[in-house]
Amino acid sequence: RHRARAADGQYRWVLLRGLTREAGHWGRFPALLAERLGPGHQVLALDLPGNGSRYHERSPASVAGLLHAVRRQVAPGRPVVV
Repeated sequence: RHRARAADGQYRWVLLRGLTREAGHWGRFPALLAERLGPGHQVLALDLPGNGSRYHERSPASVAGLLHAVRRQVAPGRPVVV
C-alpha cells in the first residue's frame, strides 16, 4: 500500500466518474467520505475535460492525456503520485 502526503501535509482522495459523467453525480458522497476519513484527508471530485463544468474543453484522446488533466487539477505545478 502506497500513501503519499501532499506538500500541505494532507492525503488527497481523487474521485473520478466514468466517461460522460460529471463530478456532481457523486452527490454528498465526497463530503461524507471526507468526514469519515477525518482531519488530514481531502476528497476531490473532479470533472474531466469535456465533461461537467469542463464541457467546453476538448476531451483527451488517451489515458495519458486524462492522467495529465487530473494531475493539473489536483496539484498544478507539483508532482503527484497516482
